[in-house]
Amino acid sequence: MQDKDARTKHAKTLQKENEIRNQRIKNNLCPSCGGELVERNGKYGKFIGCSNYPSCKFTLKNRA
Repeated sequence: MQDKDARTKHAKTLQKENEIRNQRIKNNLCPSCGGELVERNGKYGKFIGCSNYPSCKFTLKNRA
C-alpha cells in the first residue's frame, strides 16, 4: 500500500512541476533559468530560445 501512495504522491509532484513549467513558458520565461524567451533563427528555421544562451541552452519549437 505504501508503494501505491508513493507513486500517487510522485505523480502529483510531477504534474505540479509540469504546470509550473508550462505557466513560465506562457509568461515568456525560461523554465530552466528564468531568463526571457526570444525568437531565434537557426539552421532548420525559427525557434524559441533562452536569452541567456550559451549558459542556458533551453529551446522550444516555434509556437507559430
